[in-house]
Amino acid sequence: MFLQFALVILSIQIIILIHECGHFFCAKYLGFQVTNFNIGFGKKLFSINILNTLFAIRLIPLGGYVSIKNLSFQNEQLSDCLKIWVMGPIFNFIAAIIVFMIILTNDFYELKPRIESPGLSSVYVRSIDGNNVYTWEKAYSKLIANLFWNKSVNVVLSNQENIDVKLEDINFKSTKPILDQMNLKQWRPKVTPIIESSNIPEIKKGDSILGVDNIVINQWSIFKHYIKKSPGKVVQIKVIRGNKIITTNVLIQKKFHTLTNIPYGYLPVEAKQISWPKNEIINSKSNVFTLLNHSLRRFIAQFKFQLTVFSSIFIGNVPFEAFTGPIGIGSIILQSINSSFLVFLYTFCIINISIGIINLLPLPGLDGGQMIIAVINKLIGYKITLRWVRLLERMTLIVFFILLVKITLLDIEKYLLYISETTL
Repeated sequence: MFLQFALVILSIQIIILIHECGHFFCAKYLGFQVTNFNIGFGKKLFSINILNTLFAIRLIPLGGYVSIKNLSFQNEQLSDCLKIWVMGPIFNFIAAIIVFMIILTNDFYELKPRIESPGLSSVYVRSIDGNNVYTWEKAYSKLIANLFWNKSVNVVLSNQENIDVKLEDINFKSTKPILDQMNLKQWRPKVTPIIESSNIPEIKKGDSILGVDNIVINQWSIFKHYIKKSPGKVVQIKVIRGNKIITTNVLIQKKFHTLTNIPYGYLPVEAKQISWPKNEIINSKSNVFTLLNHSLRRFIAQFKFQLTVFSSIFIGNVPFEAFTGPIGIGSIILQSINSSFLVFLYTFCIINISIGIINLLPLPGLDGGQMIIAVINKLIGYKITLRWVRLLERMTLIVFFILLVKITLLDIEKYLLYISETTL
C-alpha cells in the first residue's frame, strides 16, 4: 500500500514538474534568468547549481515552482512574459498528446457503448441529444458535458427506448457511478470464478468456485464482494477440481483501510481474465501513420469535454458535491494503478489536461491570471501596483483554501461512505 501511495505522489509530482519545465525552458530560450527550480515545498533537502540555476528538492513532494527574474506584470517585454506563462499549460497539453500516442501504439481499443440489459439481446447507446455516438468514450463525454451544461440529457438506445435524465436526479455523494444512476450501466463480460493464480494451499490454479458458505457463486465479482465483507472469518468454499467437487475451509485474511483502519477481507487469489468480444471492439490498434492524428483528435475531444465541465462549474450549473479534491484525485490515480498500466497512462493524460486548463483560468496567482493582469496593466499605462496584485492573490488564496477544505471534507465523506458500503 505504501508503494501505491508513493506512486500516486510521484505521478502528481511528475505532472507538476512537466508544467514547471514549460516555464523553465521557455524562460531560458528567451534569455530570462531562472534563479531557482524547486521540486516540492518546505525545507531544502538537496540542491545543485547548474548553468546559474539552483535546482532544489524540498521536503514536501506536492508541488514545485520556478523563480524567473523580471517575469512580472510590470515588465514591458509583455509578449515574452506571456509566452513564459502560457508555456506551462502547453507543456501539460504536449505531454498528454505524447502519452496518448504511447497508449495508441499498444493494444488499446475503444468499446462500443453497450449497456447492461435484462434480455438476451445487446442494447447500445445510439445518440445523445440528437448526436450519434459510436464509442463509450464519446458517449460518456457527451453524457456528462451535456448533463452539466444543459442540466438535462436525452439518450436514445438501439432498442428505440428514450431515457431522459436531469442533473437534479444525480446524487454526487453516492458511491453508485453516474452511469448506473442513469440506468446506463456499462456492459462488461462476466468474469467466471476460475482461478488463474493462488497463494493459499486450499485453493489451486484451475479450480472453479461453485459457492461460499452455501451461496452460489457464478461471477468473480460476487465472490470478491463476499470475501471483502468477511475479514478474519473462516468460510467454506466449494470448488470443482478436475472431476471432483471439493469443499474446504479457508481463513479470510484481514487487511485495513489506510485512512479509517476499518478491516476488510482479502484472499491472495486471482481469476482468469476474459477478453472483450471482438464484436464489441472498435479500432483495436491505430495505424502508425495516423498515430499523431488519432492522438490529437483524442486530446481535442478531451480538452473540449473538460472545458465544458469547467464552464458549467463556473456558471453554477453543477452542484458542489460533484467536485473532486486531492483525496478524490489520489483515489482516481490509485484505482488506475491497480487496474492496468494503460489505464494509468490514460488517467495521467486526463489530469495533465485538467492542470493545463486550470492554470489558464483568469484568477490571480494562476498563469491565466498573471497574463490578464499583465495585459490590463499595459493597456492602462502600467498603473497596477504590486501591492494590489499581492492583495488579489491573497484573497484568491483564502477563497481557494476554504473551497479546498470543503471539497476535501466531501472527499472524506464519500470515501467513508464507500468503505461502509463495501466492507461493513
